[in-house]
Amino acid sequence: MQQPTIGRIVIYRDQLVPGQAPVLLPAVIQRVLVGYDHVDLYVFGPGNTAGLRTYVAQGDGPGRWNWPALVEVPAPLPKAIAKK
Repeated sequence: MQQPTIGRIVIYRDQLVPGQAPVLLPAVIQRVLVGYDHVDLYVFGPGNTAGLRTYVAQGDGPGRWNWPALVEVPAPLPKAIAKK
């Protein structure tokens, strides 16, 4: 399991409009609150959505953070095959 550390990029779920689905925004961990399983984040977003969020728990709900999904990238073809 990954451990949160300062400088790691995560995804923050921001509830911009009540009743609508949360918006996923990139964020950077600013501080890890040891023993509390919470972090402080700087969230990047449009307008007034950018800024510091304090004491944020990991999870899938609004106002929570989680690790970005891993994306499998196919290996490039060897040059001999790519030229054909």
